[in-house]
Amino acid sequence: YRQLFNNIRDAVFVHCAATEGIPGRFIEVNEVACQRLGYTREELLTMGPTDIEAPETVAAVPRMMEELYRRGHAVWEGVHVTRDGRRIPVDISNRLFEFRGAEMILTTARDITERKKAEAEQEMLQAQLNQAQRLESVGRLAGGVAHDFNNLLMTILGNVQMISFQTQDEQLTGRLRNIERAVHEGARTVRRLQQFHERNGKPRNPVASVDVGQALAEIAESICPPWQKALQEKGCSGQLRLELEPGCMAAMHPSD
Repeated sequence: YRQLFNNIRDAVFVHCAATEGIPGRFIEVNEVACQRLGYTREELLTMGPTDIEAPETVAAVPRMMEELYRRGHAVWEGVHVTRDGRRIPVDISNRLFEFRGAEMILTTARDITERKKAEAEQEMLQAQLNQAQRLESVGRLAGGVAHDFNNLLMTILGNVQMISFQTQDEQLTGRLRNIERAVHEGARTVRRLQQFHERNGKPRNPVASVDVGQALAEIAESICPPWQKALQEKGCSGQLRLELEPGCMAAMHPSD
């Protein structure tokens, strides 16, 4: 019995039954309990459970003793404090038994330090994952806002430039230049949003091949009518001719 008692890997305590919710002193402890807590066997036999428990564990003792007497056993987590003040998280298992007509409590305490470290690391990793997912969501939102805002800015800029070309009013031209400067500043803001999206949202899509000739032809088609009309009003005429090598392609990101 003694060899088995002392070779159990958990700390084992036998103590008197609880009085007014507080368990009595130890009447037997094993060697693991002595080694872990830093007390001799003789010293521990002058002590009780509340002498080796952290304040927050002591506060839970009456409730756990109530459960022990109601069910005959109780399993809970607590913290033991060693002789030199170290705190050791433990899984505590209490069980009632009778010895020579007296009610006793058998308590085993398993050191769960490594488990607690693993749980803390898991919580930290989960928090980092949650943060990364939040950043990804914000990044996607920023990318969508940047794309829509960029389209609005290009529409504004195109119209401002067309009006600038058609007017001779210097005061109006100055105001249009202010608008154009504001558009370019807005474009820089859009670029910062895109960079945030690239860092925190989904990775950028692969670059796409853009037909430069087709793109310029579409632009020319949209600007030629008002441009030609402005020349006619001034008694002039002109043509816009595009001369591009066939198959002129450019590699660009779709958002650009």
